[in-house]
Amino acid sequence: MPNHTFLSSFWEGFQIVKSHQTASLITLTLKPNSEAKCLCGLEAEAIHEYQWRHV
Repeated sequence: MPNHTFLSSFWEGFQIVKSHQTASLITLTLKPNSEAKCLCGLEAEAIHEYQWRHV
């Protein structure tokens, strides 16, 4: 995996676990550094949604 240390600074709380780069696009797969939490602050028992984001 290429070194994307600079890019990882944009996703605080996540680490880059997979990347793919072309001439015009970088695709990153991120993994959270901690357990999932609800907006109320309690730990979530399961992740119910994954979402691709274009930045």
